[in-house]
Amino acid sequence: MAYTGFFILVFVLLPAIMGGIIVYSRLMPRRKKEQGFEFVYIEKDGTVRELNGNEEDFLNQPFFPGDPNKPYIKRNYDDRLNGDISGFILRERVPATIKIRKKDHRAINPN
Repeated sequence: MAYTGFFILVFVLLPAIMGGIIVYSRLMPRRKKEQGFEFVYIEKDGTVRELNGNEEDFLNQPFFPGDPNKPYIKRNYDDRLNGDISGFILRERVPATIKIRKKDHRAINPN
């Protein structure tokens, strides 16, 4: 009987707890709810900024599965596509220790 308890602990409970910790750390929000558009952009140097109006309009379009124009949305800040860290990400998935730069209205082309 002692082996049964050990078996349950080692092969059932510990993997379930570790799996839960991994899932929680990868999928749960990393910062408190903030105002602003739900997505932000990670630059090649790792800094994060708000989106400009054109980028917001692009992400608000309806996209369908298999659509080649559908943007890649990163799940985690550290995810890389072909070695590049840049890309769109949900605001809540950016670590709280990283500052999100506000929009620079001078850089937005109104045309």
